[in-house]
Amino acid sequence: LTCYAATAASGIWKSSDGGIRWACVTDGSNTSTFGSIAIAPSAPSVLYAGSGEANIRGNVEAGNGIHLSTDAGKTWRHVWKQEGQIGEMAVHPLNADIAFAAVLGKVFGPNEERGVYRTTDGGKT
Repeated sequence: LTCYAATAASGIWKSSDGGIRWACVTDGSNTSTFGSIAIAPSAPSVLYAGSGEANIRGNVEAGNGIHLSTDAGKTWRHVWKQEGQIGEMAVHPLNADIAFAAVLGKVFGPNEERGVYRTTDGGKT
């Protein structure tokens, strides 16, 4: 059983043995804070990760957008660059190129980034 965990201060972690041993798959990334991760049901090697802590409190760590892996976390591409928080990611059950992001944006105060975003082309737009 393969499991992934998005963590507030130490990246994305992967276990290939049902959670007994874990390894960080985002070492060397340009951020260490992730609020969500979604695995494409139709292509389990496709992962969308939203950065920034999802649980808001007085000292949250801001993220830098959305990261995509198409090889089960071996490599990552920074597909959407935006400072702030991504609270949740979801991938269409039949098409790994379609994904949704619940974006809070900058936590403290109104901002134009807040909303639900969609990609239909695997993160290109």
